[in-house]
Amino acid sequence: MRGKTILWLTLIALLMGVAVPNLGVAQPYTTISVDPSLITGLLPGDSFGVDIYITDAVGVHAWEVKLAYAPYMDVMVVTDIIEGDFLMGGGMTTFAKYVDHFYGFAMFGATGDMDHYGVWGEGILATVVFSILEAGECDLNLYDTILLNRDKEELSHSVVDGYYLGPTADLRKLLGTARGRKAPYTAPASMDMKAQVENTGYADIYARLKFSSVHESGKTVTLYSGQHLWTTEPRAPEYYYVNEFTPVWTAWDMIGDEPWIDEAEDGSYIEGWNHGEIIGIFGFEDITLNPGDIISQVTLEGYTQVDGGHIDIDIYVYPTMAWIDSLWGGADWAWHTTRWVDPVTSNIDPSLKTLAGFNDWTILIYCYAAAGESTKLDALRLKVEFTGIEGDPTWEHIPVGAPPTDLPPAVWDIYDFDAGDWDTTVTCEYRYNYPDPRFLQVWQTAKTIETYSWSVK
Repeated sequence: MRGKTILWLTLIALLMGVAVPNLGVAQPYTTISVDPSLITGLLPGDSFGVDIYITDAVGVHAWEVKLAYAPYMDVMVVTDIIEGDFLMGGGMTTFAKYVDHFYGFAMFGATGDMDHYGVWGEGILATVVFSILEAGECDLNLYDTILLNRDKEELSHSVVDGYYLGPTADLRKLLGTARGRKAPYTAPASMDMKAQVENTGYADIYARLKFSSVHESGKTVTLYSGQHLWTTEPRAPEYYYVNEFTPVWTAWDMIGDEPWIDEAEDGSYIEGWNHGEIIGIFGFEDITLNPGDIISQVTLEGYTQVDGGHIDIDIYVYPTMAWIDSLWGGADWAWHTTRWVDPVTSNIDPSLKTLAGFNDWTILIYCYAAAGESTKLDALRLKVEFTGIEGDPTWEHIPVGAPPTDLPPAVWDIYDFDAGDWDTTVTCEYRYNYPDPRFLQVWQTAKTIETYSWSVK
């Protein structure tokens, strides 16, 4: 916001000095435009510039322009704004600029000094430089444009916007049960949701389908192509506690009864005082999964307390000794997750989301207490949360010129608790860069959107 404030302060003397604008001083065909008006044929990684061009100007002494483009940095970003030479033709100028990358707009302008005599004719007000980040398209809209003469009179003018057209895709037609069904489903049943997508641009793209369904109660369900919805009422969260404990180093106290750390606040815990004293191997209760039980995430939690400071309880997978993260503790007894890498343990070790990986998961802990604080560990547990959706969204690579392509269906298993009326919106999402799951992905939404209604009795 500081840059925006500076811009306003720089131009305030003129742009805020228009108490009663005298419209119509300039000829009505004075025009501010984006030049070129259409930009296409470029790919992510490329840069391009557009000129903010003025024609048939009459005595322009100051100007300001706002330019809107794609927000959220999902198609492009502004990397520079350079003052053009139009206003410089009348004398010394002051130029200011401000860019809001999140909302996708730039505000910039210039004013002549006291000796500036105004400029007639045509020329470049400014050049805006963009860097392309992803596939997609967007308007380049001019708005809140202002022209002033030396007498601070506002000059009438028109604007001509621009357009950026990058690699694109679009939804072509619904297939299967997604085309709409007049008769209600009778539970139990299964529904395939699928559609065709077409590459409508000049470069290969990746595309997927999104099915957003809203129940008459307001409940929402979102599925992507390739996913399987086993149930809209997944299993409730559950906790799995320690049931195996092997001390590796015994220079610490075991208070209460074995197994010491299977439950919280049961009077049984382990305590150490020095760096590396608490070292042990821990296993957890096994989980049983029924058809449709999909683990969404697993979180390791420790019930800890530290006298006089904070500690790290480092977690390693045993026997590979791969470091996971560190539990911690404070002055009061409390449940804590890990804190340095990710509080959700399955984001660090995805094997926890599988039956075999969860039931085989064993850890070694190493307590770091540099100042010799008393470190108490009362319990360890794994919090398991479930989802009814199996599989990650599936995308398809669609080359340039390919015919409309059937994307993999999303499958919905319907039960009695799904009864009622549903409205489903189908959109195509696409991108140019490879959808590497290790990185944040930005997907563009295609122009065509389809909707249909269905019901379960």
